[in-house]
Amino acid sequence: MRRRTAARNKQSRSNRSWVLRGGIAAIAIALGYLSITQSLGYAMAKGSPEKAYAIAPSDGRIGALLAYRLWAADGGPAQRDKAARIAWDSLVDEPLAVPAVATLAFDAELRGRSAEAKKLFVHSDALSRRELLTQLWLIEDAVRHDDVPLAIRHYDIALRTSPPAFDLLFPVLAGAVSDPAIFKVLVPTLARRPLWGEAFIRYLSTSGPDPRRTAHFFRLLVANRITVPEVDRAGVVNALVAANAFNDAWAYYQTLRSSADRRQSRDAEFEQQLDAPTAFDWTPRMSDFGLTATIQRTDKSGVFDFSAPSTVGGIVLEQLQLLPPGRYQLAGRSTVIGQTPQSAPYWVLICTDGRELGRVAVPNASQDNGRFAGAFTVDKSCPAQVLRLIVRPSSAVSGVSGQIEHVLLRPL
Repeated sequence: MRRRTAARNKQSRSNRSWVLRGGIAAIAIALGYLSITQSLGYAMAKGSPEKAYAIAPSDGRIGALLAYRLWAADGGPAQRDKAARIAWDSLVDEPLAVPAVATLAFDAELRGRSAEAKKLFVHSDALSRRELLTQLWLIEDAVRHDDVPLAIRHYDIALRTSPPAFDLLFPVLAGAVSDPAIFKVLVPTLARRPLWGEAFIRYLSTSGPDPRRTAHFFRLLVANRITVPEVDRAGVVNALVAANAFNDAWAYYQTLRSSADRRQSRDAEFEQQLDAPTAFDWTPRMSDFGLTATIQRTDKSGVFDFSAPSTVGGIVLEQLQLLPPGRYQLAGRSTVIGQTPQSAPYWVLICTDGRELGRVAVPNASQDNGRFAGAFTVDKSCPAQVLRLIVRPSSAVSGVSGQIEHVLLRPL
């Protein structure tokens, strides 16, 4: 039993190592030149470090920069030896030259002197926390020793002190959020509201590797009183929809709209004006061809307003449905619309496999006070549907315009 438990723990650590490290060592070497050029504005202003070093070889700062650049360029053993010699000489002239310390640390690591490399990296970190490659090495070393708190601490330092680290570290950290040990440490880190926190949450909502994991992570954050902006929660709903995970999407959608009922459409009176609607909310659609579509407030509640120039048509409004099999009625009321029957807008319910389940025409406002109604049948092979309002192209010079004051799709 103990052997099996130990094996599981070892496997867990191994998985965590892959998740957290994410090939950081290899990436760090590749980024060496980029990192050094980003941190050397003053040296580059004077010309290349090589020329500056030739002019002032006793300036430890310039020597340290040159050493780092030579070592990161990976020109072979001879060049690395030269870089190490310059780095040592630079530290004699300038003991606080961080690039020189980092150069020697990487050189020691490459030569297999791990204990010496760690000592140097720790010293580099003590001198300055703005050296990204030092933080990357310390992250990897912490993971190697299964020290998750220390790894997250260095993630925090790297992300706070080096904005370019976002692109490098966010994908790796995003893949780790489902690990309970990592979450346990990450939560208090995010609770301190670091400058990178909101950007990381936004990254998860738009680019996270698994929207199901992201939804679970956001639930845990909210449970721990950490604010997740609604735009990011909506982003996860839409990511789940895009992955055809409709039931998961609905379950998470209900954390935003707790009163929502999947047996009918939502917001019949257009009362919600959302900055970030999900697929389950009314979503106005506009186009470059002049179609306009907006949800507007009125004295009573709200209204959907649309217009299209002459000869232009298309989708102006839609909402995703997850209706169980059965018969449904669509009923509502329009205003302003005045078109021939052939040019009248219409509602259509489409199964997500592309099948059309029926249409309901929107009459002129003068006809029965703009009221409209119709029925649809949803079968078992259609678990998700989209309700859309379509504007037909009109030959009228003024085009098509109108408003929908009320619309509801519900079981018969």
